[in-house]
Amino acid sequence: MSVLYAEPTGSRQAKVTLQSDPAKKHNGVQDLETLFVIEFIRHGARSHYEDNVPASFFDGVKKGHVTKKGKVDHTRIGASRRKEYVTEKKFLSEKYTPSEILSLSTFVQRCSTSG
Repeated sequence: MSVLYAEPTGSRQAKVTLQSDPAKKHNGVQDLETLFVIEFIRHGARSHYEDNVPASFFDGVKKGHVTKKGKVDHTRIGASRRKEYVTEKKFLSEKYTPSEILSLSTFVQRCSTSG
């Protein structure tokens, strides 16, 4: 038996973790092993589609694209996730290994940029 554990990690994020056999105990302490993690992240801050806001307000990025602030936010989130999954929990390899990570996104530019 496994347990699916959901945890909100921010205003637009959630993390789902599957952990193995919650009945297994070691010295009276529940022994759970994380099998995999699913994390949902919404795209970063984006510019408007409407023409009533000047492009300069969004640092000149195209309509609907991720702004510089959105990119900075996702860099910060990425550093936080790296610290958690690589440094602290040793869940992922120190060196990027594509087979350890699966990233899914729509074809909308702001979504693929944020992924």
